[in-house]
Amino acid sequence: MVIGGRQIPLPEAIARAGTGTPLDPSDVAEERTRLQRVMTTNAGVLRSAASLGDAIDVLAEMRTRIAPDPVEPATCELSNLVDIGLTLLAAALERSESRGAHARTDHPATEDELRCRLVVGRS
Repeated sequence: MVIGGRQIPLPEAIARAGTGTPLDPSDVAEERTRLQRVMTTNAGVLRSAASLGDAIDVLAEMRTRIAPDPVEPATCELSNLVDIGLTLLAAALERSESRGAHARTDHPATEDELRCRLVVGRS
């Protein structure tokens, strides 16, 4: 994954799918709600390395409980949301500055050398 011109590894937790206690299909909706709350609370507009780390811990644990190749649509969706969440958290942890709408409470200033490093393109 490339963020701000820097290559960073994908979260290791993505590779640990299905290595923990299996998620009961009846718990998928509850886990999705938990995922949403964790991301809103710990990776929302105001975030810090500690809050991002807490969210990574929760999502990494979730990831171990989801089978590597789920069949049930709701479980597939949760699996995708967890993987995207882990990727977002890894990218947010790498950005140790505040810029735009998201602020790092542990790094409130911007870094001028990163000002033009973020490129969003469409081909």
